[in-house]
Amino acid sequence: REEGQQQGGQGGAGDEKEPWSRQKTINMVAKVLVKYVPKKVQLCDPKAYPTWTHYFTEYLRVGGVIEGCPPGVIGRPSVHLRVDPDGSSRVLATTESVQSKPLIHAFSVAPQTCASYQPLADAASLLGRALAARSIIGFITIDFVVFETQRPPEGSPAADMMRPSPSPS
Repeated sequence: REEGQQQGGQGGAGDEKEPWSRQKTINMVAKVLVKYVPKKVQLCDPKAYPTWTHYFTEYLRVGGVIEGCPPGVIGRPSVHLRVDPDGSSRVLATTESVQSKPLIHAFSVAPQTCASYQPLADAASLLGRALAARSIIGFITIDFVVFETQRPPEGSPAADMMRPSPSPS
């Protein structure tokens, strides 16, 4: 954001001088998806989208979900919370997705049992406060992934996200 403002940009989504404009982000994500995903993709519903090209065409038109499934996942808990206008958030329930085969949701059980409750509730509450600070309120569901080990597999996006950011110099 600062770089865009230094270059004279106002920070709007259509501002070409804004380095992270919406369109630039879409183009960047599309390039990554076109290059890497077709080699790894497993479509969940081949009746709806028989090929990756069919799905990706619709994805570019209306958006969608592309879910990664790293090795070692033993659970997929969700935390359901309410985010209030005063900035508070309250955990309402936890559930766990049970899958009939990879990435095919069969049903959910409540409460979840694949992870300790308190770390999930704490993480969800932290996200709830961040959403409230951005005036995003209402009923929210946050999905988590539980790995066999305490750390996600090295080289995975989840492992990269857990690394501390270098301090600015």
